[in-house]
Amino acid sequence: MKLSDINLMSRAVIAVDVWGKLAMFTRPEYKVERYSYDVPTPSSMRGLLQSIYWHPSFDYEILGIQVHNPIRHMSMTRNELPSMLSSGSVYGAMKQALENGGRADPLGVSPYATRQQRSSSFLRDVRYTLYTKVVPLKNSPKPGELYDVEKIRHIIDRRLAKGSSFRSVYFGLKECTAFFAPHNPKENPTSPYQGTTVDLGIMFFDSDYQDKKVRPYFYHPFMVDGYIDVPSVREVISRAP
Repeated sequence: MKLSDINLMSRAVIAVDVWGKLAMFTRPEYKVERYSYDVPTPSSMRGLLQSIYWHPSFDYEILGIQVHNPIRHMSMTRNELPSMLSSGSVYGAMKQALENGGRADPLGVSPYATRQQRSSSFLRDVRYTLYTKVVPLKNSPKPGELYDVEKIRHIIDRRLAKGSSFRSVYFGLKECTAFFAPHNPKENPTSPYQGTTVDLGIMFFDSDYQDKKVRPYFYHPFMVDGYIDVPSVREVISRAP
């Protein structure tokens, strides 16, 4: 939705300022090493908002993203493990703890396990304003009783003001801590991309988990005057083959 069309007086529309030192919005075409998109993906911003407040009666629909800081990348090399912790070992540790009064053998990776050096390209010193709308979910039980936009807006405003969240808030990876606050136009500088139009190319939009199959959706955004107009889910799905 265009920035001029967003009605901030609507109780369903929310503007949130988010910022941080590092961000990683991973491009899916890279297999081993991570490389971030230049701007956030709608799904990552939806997940960030769900970390602040989540309820089964509604979801967030991203309307637009305003970029306030210059896009800058930073490379970092880290030692990573080639495998993940198996669910069987976790189950065994839980069973052992029940049998031994809560005590179990250390659960973790051996210090002698093989590490692999992988390079990642992060975004640095990011700051965005998210424009989002809360929408009811059709599959929610008793939506008439659970979905109350006034109550939801009150809870979100209170959490934004206090800085409280449902879980850790981050940009893509958990080590990329994100900070958030209610939108304040006076504290946000003018976008360095004012007066320009940037073609961001094909970007990941979101995934559809219906029918136990994961189907990814992509879209082609443009950043105009530092603002990214994010289409609705219906528009993206209707354009998909």
